[in-house]
Amino acid sequence: MYLLKANKKKLKKINSNKELIKEIGIARFLTAFLAFRFKHIDGIALYPFAILKKPTEKLIKHELKHLKQQKKGLTSFLLKYSAEFLINCLRYKFNIKKAYLNISYEKN
Repeated sequence: MYLLKANKKKLKKINSNKELIKEIGIARFLTAFLAFRFKHIDGIALYPFAILKKPTEKLIKHELKHLKQQKKGLTSFLLKYSAEFLINCLRYKFNIKKAYLNISYEKN
């Protein structure tokens, strides 16, 4: 697991859940833990951090883009992202992967 801080744009290898909780707090840790239960999710941006399973240049750029979007307006980002996901779940008959991939923020 790797941690990317928005202001430093530098990866830090995290060796344990305890270390990750210390860095980002329990609420962000639980959110990331739940998100990573879906196999197709390789990273999650939780301002001002991004947590990555296996960082690639493409994934780092993608998560940095989310961090910029969240910095502009965290509440509006989270509300719109969540609403789109829930609507997409209904639209795609609870195909979670398809619902996720069709969120406007996920389209590059």
